Amino acid sequence: MTLRVRLLLATAMVSLIALLGADIAAYSLLRNHLYGQVDQRLMDATAAVFHEHRQVNPAFLPGPESPEDLAHAAPGTYIRISGAGDITSVIPFYDVGSKHYTPNIPKAFSFPSHEKNASPSLFLTVSSKERGGPEFRVLATQPDPISTLVVAQPLDGVTTTLNHLIIIELLAGLIALIAAMALGWWLVRLGLRPLTEVEESAEAIDAGELDRRIEVANPRSEVGRLAIVLNSMLSRIESAFSARDKTESELRASESRLRRFVGDASHELRTPLAAVSAYAELFSRGASERPEDLARLMQGIQVESARMSSLVDDLLLLARMDEERPIALEALELVTIAVDAVDAHRALGPAWPITFSAPLPVEMMGDAGRIRQIFDNLLGNVRAHTPEGTHVELKVEDLADSATITVIDHGPGIAIKEREQIFERFYRSDPSRTRSHGGSGLGLSIVTALATAHGGSVSAEETPGGGATIIVSLPKNSQAITSGR
Repeated sequence: MTLRVRLLLATAMVSLIALLGADIAAYSLLRNHLYGQVDQRLMDATAAVFHEHRQVNPAFLPGPESPEDLAHAAPGTYIRISGAGDITSVIPFYDVGSKHYTPNIPKAFSFPSHEKNASPSLFLTVSSKERGGPEFRVLATQPDPISTLVVAQPLDGVTTTLNHLIIIELLAGLIALIAAMALGWWLVRLGLRPLTEVEESAEAIDAGELDRRIEVANPRSEVGRLAIVLNSMLSRIESAFSARDKTESELRASESRLRRFVGDASHELRTPLAAVSAYAELFSRGASERPEDLARLMQGIQVESARMSSLVDDLLLLARMDEERPIALEALELVTIAVDAVDAHRALGPAWPITFSAPLPVEMMGDAGRIRQIFDNLLGNVRAHTPEGTHVELKVEDLADSATITVIDHGPGIAIKEREQIFERFYRSDPSRTRSHGGSGLGLSIVTALATAHGGSVSAEETPGGGATIIVSLPKNSQAITSGR
C-alpha cells in the first residue's frame, strides 16, 4: 500500500476507535441514568409499602381487593409480599393490551450483608415469565426476618430509548466516519504535497536533470529538512559527475595529445634518420674513396646528428617538465641573463637586429639555466618564423610581484585563431612542415613549460603595425615551483 493509503487507513482506524469509545461512553451514561431513575421509583414504592406494612396488623397482607392502598405505586409496578407460611399476595399492574406480563422472580434471594437498623435489599434485572415480554427491574427487600417485599417495573421504555440511541449512534458514527475519511484524504494529500514534489524532482534528476533542485517551502518541517539534505547530496553528486566528466575529457585530451606527440616526434626524427641512413649507404657505395664526397657525407651526418640531438634534448626537457619534479631555487638577476641571451642572438642571427631595454635590475628567485632557455627559445622562435631583416625588441620589466619578459617582432604576425595553438607541442602554422623554415615546433611549448614550472604564464598578442608579441610573466618569489631538473 502507498503511504497515502496507509495514512488514510490509520486516520479511519483512529476515528473509528474514537467514535466507538464515545458511543459506548454515551450509551453507558444514558443506561446508568435511566436505570437510576427506575431504581429510584422502585425505592419510593418500597418505602411506601414499608410504611403501610408497619402501620397495620403484621398478619395483613395487601391483596388485589385493596389496590387503593397502593395508589403510591407507579402504573405497571409489580408488588409481591411473601410472609410466614409462604403466604403470597401478588398485585400485578402491568398490562399490554390484552396481554399480561409478570417478572420471573427467583424463589429465594441471597441478600448481601447490611448495616444494623437497615433492611437488606437487592436489585435484579430479570426477564418475563411470558414469551415476548419485557425485562423487569426488581428490588427485593426484607422488611422483617419473616417477610420479603419484591417491587418490579418493566424496562421496555428504557430498552426502547437505548435502542433508539444505538441506531442514532450508528448513523451518526457512519456519517462522521465518512466525513473524517474525506477530510483525512484531503489533509493527507495536502500534507504529502511537498513529498510529491520531492518525488517529481527525483524523477527529473533520474531522467538526467542533475541541476534540478527540490524547492524547500518550510525548512523546519520534516520534508523541508529532507529536501535540504537531498539538495546538498545532489550538489555533491553533480559536482562528482562534473569532475568525472572533466577528468574523462582531460584524459581523452591527454591521450590525444600523447598520440599526437608520439606521432610528431616520430615524424621529426624520421627525416634526419633517413638522411643519416642515406649518407651511410652512399659511403658504402664508394663515396669514401672520393675525398670531396666523403667530406660532404661527413658534414651531412654531422648536421643531421646535431638536429636529432637538439630534438631529443627538447623532448627530454618536456618529458621532465611533465613529471613536475621540484627545482632548486636561487637568487638571480634577470637583466644579466637577458643581456647574455641578446649577445648570443646577435652572434647566431645577425640578420635579425635586436633592441634590448630594461629600466632597472630585476632580482627574483628561479633557475638561471631554465630562465636562459626561455630567452633563447623566444629569440630562436623569432629567427625561425620571421624573414631576415625583421627587427626584434626585448624588454624586461620589474612589476610589484612579478617580472615580465616581452619579445616583440615586426614580422608576418600570428593569426588570431592560432594564438592559443602556437604554445602546443609540434605545432606549426606552416602546413608543409619543412625544416628549412619553421623549426621543430617545440620552441614555444618549451617556453610555456618552463614558465609554468616557475609559476608563471605565457601569452601572445598582435604587435601594433604588424608582427607578434610574446609576453612571459614570472613571479619573483614563487615557492611551489616544479620542473624537470
